Amino acid sequence: MAPSLRKKYRRIKSRPSPKIIARIDTLLENALTIRVKDVDMSIHYASDALMMAKNIKDKERIARAKNYLGLFYMITCNNPQALYFAEKAKAYYSRKPNTAGEAFALYTIGSVNYKTANHEKGLDILFESLKIWREIGDKHNESKTLKAIGYIFEIFDDYDNAIKNYTRCLELSREIGDKNGESNACNPLSGIYLKQGNLKKADELIELSIKLKEETGDLRGIAFAYYGKGKVLFEQRKYIEAEEYYLKSLHLHFEMGEPMGEGLVKRKLGQVYLARGFMEKAELYTKMALEIGEKIENLDITYEAYFQLYTIAKMRGDIELSLEYFEKFHSVREKVLGMETSGKIKAREAIHSSELSGKQAEIERLKNVELKKAHDEIEHKNHEITQSIRYAQRIQQAILPSAQRWRTEFPESFTLFLPRDMVSGDFFWMKKKGNKVLFSAIDCTGHGVPGAMVSMVGYNGLNQLVERLNVTKPSVVLDNLCRFVKLAFKSEDLDIHDGMDMALCCFNKKNFTLEYAGANNPLYLVRDVELIEYKADKQQIGNYSDMNLFTNHVIQLKPGDRIYLMTDGYADQFGGPKHKKFKSSALKNLLLNIQTQNMHKQCDVLFKNFHDWRGLHFQVDDVCVLGVEF
Repeated sequence: MAPSLRKKYRRIKSRPSPKIIARIDTLLENALTIRVKDVDMSIHYASDALMMAKNIKDKERIARAKNYLGLFYMITCNNPQALYFAEKAKAYYSRKPNTAGEAFALYTIGSVNYKTANHEKGLDILFESLKIWREIGDKHNESKTLKAIGYIFEIFDDYDNAIKNYTRCLELSREIGDKNGESNACNPLSGIYLKQGNLKKADELIELSIKLKEETGDLRGIAFAYYGKGKVLFEQRKYIEAEEYYLKSLHLHFEMGEPMGEGLVKRKLGQVYLARGFMEKAELYTKMALEIGEKIENLDITYEAYFQLYTIAKMRGDIELSLEYFEKFHSVREKVLGMETSGKIKAREAIHSSELSGKQAEIERLKNVELKKAHDEIEHKNHEITQSIRYAQRIQQAILPSAQRWRTEFPESFTLFLPRDMVSGDFFWMKKKGNKVLFSAIDCTGHGVPGAMVSMVGYNGLNQLVERLNVTKPSVVLDNLCRFVKLAFKSEDLDIHDGMDMALCCFNKKNFTLEYAGANNPLYLVRDVELIEYKADKQQIGNYSDMNLFTNHVIQLKPGDRIYLMTDGYADQFGGPKHKKFKSSALKNLLLNIQTQNMHKQCDVLFKNFHDWRGLHFQVDDVCVLGVEF
């Protein structure tokens, strides 16, 4: 074979297989796509792609794999690895300036810097990235970079520049139909309006953000949107609902392996528990946030956690510890928000705006009118539905006995009421009739809106039977309530079998007796450190043909007797180390173990135990537990 032919043959033989190149490209594409659901898998895919690219000495794909790894390690807060890979990628792409690869690397490097409190350097690098994205016409990444820039201005309370960048991010995302980008802009804009006291606008934006994220399936984005919703609910003083959204957010961040999100949410959970007076739990979650902040070198989380710990210590009267926390807070905060740095940050925007003024005048902002019209219509309908549910929530809250009314009748008592959704299928009820007080814990079919609708039938039925018909014997009330529900759900076209489980009591103050009847839900009496269970009849209040009369139990009370009524939500909650139901047997043991505590403290213990058991699991049902000491 001639020498020239040999060389040509060797060149052909040394070329990588098209299948290998396609495999590398597929791995990298999949890595980028799946990062919003499983960033660990993204790292795995990109690492495999990097190894294969190195084997065939494909420098461009090596750089692309390193770029992606930089981004993924930034998401997991492994900042040294993120900078290592991003800098390596930048070194390759800088030979061909103003490329997408260089802008990608600059975005990662800038983001790592601002997340580790190097705000000035991070902002400069992000502006470099933004300039390239604009030059090559990549609106998707331009939008993403604007959001990061807006966040830096927000940290320094420069809301005008923050809103300007977030709004441009929103406009670009809508131009190109990028729902994830639109949602990413709505979330921080909601936060700005929240800080400015515009709760209505903040709530509208975060609801839209959640809706868009749920449509796209971006789990990481959903986690941050739930976090934003929690902040709005907290400012509305809806602490239980805020906790629900924070816990949902925490669950997703934990599943995604994203420590920064975990740290942010745990600090906010500490704030919720502090507002509700659960000091130990507030301290626990705040310390967990502090630990994460210090571990990932996020000074924003760190200084906010120190301030919260200072507040907790101050409220406890521990002056020495509160001063120690305040000194640490002040020290870290100065590193982040010192006046010199703040001035430099604001100057960077002026410089950048000056550089772009000529180009900005030439940019025409295109908008798709039909898309905007459709979006506005959907947003309006979504807002109407949400407002309707909120109104239903207010109605349901209004029919529940107030805490003052409950304490008037039973000074030593508690009500633990934890709806799963905004409105609940569980409710508790009380009615005074002469020297008798009737009270009940009721569990209607379903939860959320359907359960709440059934609860109104039960509420009206109980009131009519006791007030108008003067029925006070619990078994007779339940017998007649069955008839009431049958009439309410009677339909020639529909076969409706919705109903309710309940435990109903009638306390006679004159002779110190308690009557009880139950539809599936028992009554627990604790007397002399012994728990006695009065079993319910195994049938539901509802539209059924084979109903039996309910059993009436009469209990002669003794001073110090404690009774407990409950729905099944507490015992049915999944959690614990083996992810199983809590179960009624464990609940009975818990009630016995807390008998040394007064009733108000028992409520705190039951609440804490429920959330500790539940952990990161979703709440499976509404929860209602009533406790009364006679």
